[in-house]
Amino acid sequence: MGDRLLAVLLDTLLGVAFFAFVGMWYAAGREGLTEGGFSLTGAPALFVLLVCMGAGFLYYWLLEGWTGMTLGKAMVGVRVMMKNGTRPDMKASLVRNLLRIVDIIGVYLVGFLVAILSKRRQRIGDHVAGTVVVEASPKRILRAAAAFLWLALMVSGGLGAVWMHRHATPLSAAESGAAVPPAAPEGGFASVTPEAGEVEEGIPAADQQQEEWSVFSTGEMEITHFAFLEKEDGPPRERAPYAPGDKIFIEYSVSGFERDEDSRINMGLEALTRDSNGVPLHEPWSQTLAQRSDGTPLTGSYSATIPLFAPAGIYEFKLNIGDEMSGTELVLTAHLLVEADPIEPASHFEIRDFILSLTEGGEGADPPILEGGGTVYMRCKLFGIQLQDDVAEIQVEFQVKDPGGEVLFDEPEYYRDRDTYVYHPPTFYLPIYGHLTIPQGMPEGTYTLRYTARDNLTGEEIVKVGTVEVR
Repeated sequence: MGDRLLAVLLDTLLGVAFFAFVGMWYAAGREGLTEGGFSLTGAPALFVLLVCMGAGFLYYWLLEGWTGMTLGKAMVGVRVMMKNGTRPDMKASLVRNLLRIVDIIGVYLVGFLVAILSKRRQRIGDHVAGTVVVEASPKRILRAAAAFLWLALMVSGGLGAVWMHRHATPLSAAESGAAVPPAAPEGGFASVTPEAGEVEEGIPAADQQQEEWSVFSTGEMEITHFAFLEKEDGPPRERAPYAPGDKIFIEYSVSGFERDEDSRINMGLEALTRDSNGVPLHEPWSQTLAQRSDGTPLTGSYSATIPLFAPAGIYEFKLNIGDEMSGTELVLTAHLLVEADPIEPASHFEIRDFILSLTEGGEGADPPILEGGGTVYMRCKLFGIQLQDDVAEIQVEFQVKDPGGEVLFDEPEYYRDRDTYVYHPPTFYLPIYGHLTIPQGMPEGTYTLRYTARDNLTGEEIVKVGTVEVR
């Protein structure tokens, strides 16, 4: 058992070196390097983890299936065999290593306890695959070759990771991704307008992608770069109006902040976008940066979606940055133009733009005609929804009757919504979508589709009836 433990440690160290190499390589291509290594979150972190887990599984499965030994086992002198003394095949190795996910629980505690209580020292994977681990005496040249290959992979993985880190530009604080807010961010926002401070109006010609922006600063902090982007991490956006449904992507860099004797910073960032009427599009976002920095400008990013029901006009993006060490406050204000078709505000609960079509998102038909059977798609908009503490409670009942008036389908909660909507201007509405499939062989004639929308906060109901013709 001691030899097997040592072999596992050697193979695990090899996995750590591989993780460092893959993680550093992936982070370098996505601006995820930090001063001491790399920082990946969300999908990038999951990608690196899955790659390393997949490579580790292939390492154990293929080597034990072909030779009965990993590099660690070859160096220590143990081998995987079938209980009858033959070399394991790929199927047995596959089963043995698939169950490693169970044996590894508690840092191999489960596998260790099962093996200790087993006559042949078999862990769960060995029991199911019919394998055992036995002492082996590989030839010196084989053991030396395994040790050389293990050392070469360890050194190349470690040095490769160090080389990539040194030859790329490490990011600091916000550059590592900490300053990227979610689509519906949370946090506090305080509008800071210094009574005294320098004002930088306008923007350099190279950065002029949108309306004018301005910076108010009470100290040395300044914005060294600001741009609207086509997409996340994309190129600068051409100067053009936005439309409802578009997503706003912004990147910025700030310099002139102070660091303590340990090269640490202590800064707070707050951001918010308001529509042409001054109404916030989302919950205010805030972020605190308290970590080491090499003094290079901090680069952050921001994103927000313009809702489909947003009005036209000039929108305002405001970014507040406070340097706790120097007491400096900086406020960046930028404007963007949104062009939108006018929407008539609703005075009561109502359904608008009710459409039945034969294709999803297609033109409406009155009535849609199905040859023998098929699918009909519905879409509409619910206006005049009342909200309580930014929460809407909507329910839609759907009922279908056949040509003889018999109810074929009746679902009281065909659609139910109890969500929070921070942004709900007078033009606020909820888009509703649905579809109905009528199988081949159903009776010919007119099918009636009845939709009942209900605002559970006010008790108001609206009924919308449509028909489908089956021939």
